[in-house]
Amino acid sequence: RAARGSETTAVSYWVGEHTTRAWILGPGQQFEMIDLGVGEAQLRDLIDRFRLLLETSGQETDPGPLGEQLHRLLIAPIAGRVLTPALVLVPDGPLHHLPFAALVVGGPPADRRYLVEWKPLQIAGSLTAWAELRRRSAGSDSAAASLVAFADPSPAPQARQGGVSASSWNELPHGRQEAERVAQIFGGPARAYVGRAATEIAAKHIAKGVRYLHFATHAFVDAVSPLDSALVLAPAGGASGQREDGLLQAWEVIRELDLDASLVVLSGCDTGAGALVADEGILGLTRAFHFAGARAVLASLWPVSDRGTATLMENFYSALVTGRTPDEALRLAQLGMLAHPETRAPNLWAAFELFGASAGAEAPSAASPLATPAPAL
Repeated sequence: RAARGSETTAVSYWVGEHTTRAWILGPGQQFEMIDLGVGEAQLRDLIDRFRLLLETSGQETDPGPLGEQLHRLLIAPIAGRVLTPALVLVPDGPLHHLPFAALVVGGPPADRRYLVEWKPLQIAGSLTAWAELRRRSAGSDSAAASLVAFADPSPAPQARQGGVSASSWNELPHGRQEAERVAQIFGGPARAYVGRAATEIAAKHIAKGVRYLHFATHAFVDAVSPLDSALVLAPAGGASGQREDGLLQAWEVIRELDLDASLVVLSGCDTGAGALVADEGILGLTRAFHFAGARAVLASLWPVSDRGTATLMENFYSALVTGRTPDEALRLAQLGMLAHPETRAPNLWAAFELFGASAGAEAPSAASPLATPAPAL
């Protein structure tokens, strides 16, 4: 309760064979449990079908009814008890694969509203882990760049990883534009490593004072051996004769990166995926960057559009530099996508979730849209 502060409600789910329960920790002494009455098998089936429709671009079947059903089961029973501007969700079991922001409040497609329109969301592996991430320093003063971005590495790594060969990784021209645009929007000290400069060695030598780290690259997820999951960078040799294959694997992130970052953005496909470990959540790149010193990680649940993601990230950083916390900035970026017919489809924006603790313990300012009453669900 002390870590949560007064501006955030935490909801921790437990999924059992016959029922699901939600524990709610809110302002003051609020602490209660609600039995949601839906078992694991039904939840898994609903989430799998919902994800399949969301991930398939150009599909004719509307995922809205499934999103509405999941909302009725998981959110509607607790919505009236969430009275704070921000919300932390602690998933369990199949809920780790659910894009909560895309849950549908109701209505036909023309009048549809999504959960992201209600509140900013943070996703945590546990409240204990979330509290620890929140207690971390927001970064130290340093002459190092405040933001470092990596994008569109070349040449592609020649090593094989889990049966994935170099030919699997195409160029990411929009990723390059994304990184350069992000550095431009950031305005302060920033550096973008693109093409041949986007090397694994450069990533391993990021200064500890860097507050924001952005990767607009391919990612490889190894669901069997999750610590072998990797970000795809450019292979290169160092001055000391060190040679890297260009695959920055999760175990290397844990062992060799020493960060003090407010936020790491993994702007690629499946960067939030990994192996689901009982009682531990998803083990993969996101967890690795938390271990390496990142307070929050923005990552994706499925393969994402190069062009669409570039638009989302431009919206995200445009909000972030105005003083928004990362969860607020993500919500505003997704709302920006919803505002235009060509980017409104959840396939283009709902894959990204904020894992960890959003920087800033103070309540939103009066100018923040979160200071106004949230729409009813």
